Amino acid sequence: MIKFVLVAFTGLFFAFSASADPIFGLWQTVGDDNGNYGQIEVKACEDKICGELVKSFDGSGKQYKSKNLGKLIIWDMKAKKNGKYAGGKMWSPDRDKVYKSKMTLVGNDELKISGCVLILCRDGGTWARVKCPKVNSHKTLFLQKIWFYGLHERKFSIICSPIWPLFSG
Repeated sequence: MIKFVLVAFTGLFFAFSASADPIFGLWQTVGDDNGNYGQIEVKACEDKICGELVKSFDGSGKQYKSKNLGKLIIWDMKAKKNGKYAGGKMWSPDRDKVYKSKMTLVGNDELKISGCVLILCRDGGTWARVKCPKVNSHKTLFLQKIWFYGLHERKFSIICSPIWPLFSG
């Protein structure tokens, strides 16, 4: 029975993963004008891409509860070709401005951000993908690099990809 559940879960995960955009996941922003930064969960919002602020940190790296937690930072973004994304908007909480924005995925772990308000354009810096925590045990590697960030809209958001159980002697 356990093998059946593992096989079924594996099949469902890979079916989900095949359709997932490579930009989906957890991204750490650069510091704002006050030195604060956040972690944005980039995910599908209907047929477009959005990003929600899920964690916030002050300039010293200490996590704090920002009034902007849970708010969309990215919305209406569309995937283009070759790791480019455009057509959406981004909100900069520190300046309280909405920018017509572009994003470019560089490799798998960097996301270059830029945006414009009228004719004034701003380089939003390069965001870094948040790495998954590692889970190790003495002789068994159960699930490494699988991380359920939390319950959003009554479903789990899978942020990282799994390496399935490997059992050794």
